[in-house]
Amino acid sequence: MTTRFRHVLSSALMSLFVSVAHAYPAGNLIVEFNGNGAINTRPFETTWPWEIQWKGDLVIAVYSSDDNSTAALFQGRDETSYVPTAGRYYLSIAGSGIWTVTVRAAQ
Repeated sequence: MTTRFRHVLSSALMSLFVSVAHAYPAGNLIVEFNGNGAINTRPFETTWPWEIQWKGDLVIAVYSSDDNSTAALFQGRDETSYVPTAGRYYLSIAGSGIWTVTVRAAQ
């Protein structure tokens, strides 16, 4: 198998592993991402402070999608962190193995 083919196949499989769910009412869920490896997520919007929960050993950079500035940086395994500001964001997630990242409205 050629290196180029492996890269294309790996990218295709990574796309398969990434899924997004939007549903504010049930448990204040804003968005959830599931994957394996590194991705940049689609933007999501919050209208109040929020928290980010993740399962897996990850580095997560939170970017403002308005100006691409770094809003927060998180690192660790199976953690929860609080983000005090509302806005439009996207995540750059890097990790190995299967992971889940959940964004919920803070209560």
